[in-house]
Amino acid sequence: MTTPRPTRSNAGASAQATYHARLQATRTRRWAVRAALALITGAVVWWLLGWQAAIATAAVVAVADLVHH
Repeated sequence: MTTPRPTRSNAGASAQATYHARLQATRTRRWAVRAALALITGAVVWWLLGWQAAIATAAVVAVADLVHH
């Protein structure tokens, strides 16, 4: 006696596609916010302290946001 093989169902495929689309939109938005934070922070620090400090500060802000989220 052989056992029947399970068939693959497409149940939930639309929900899965919607989930992936929203996840990608959230990732894109998060990277845009991260870049804006780093640029704004870098510009302010550049104005106050110079370009070397601005680059270091922008990198720290970007990494801190990445770790936080």
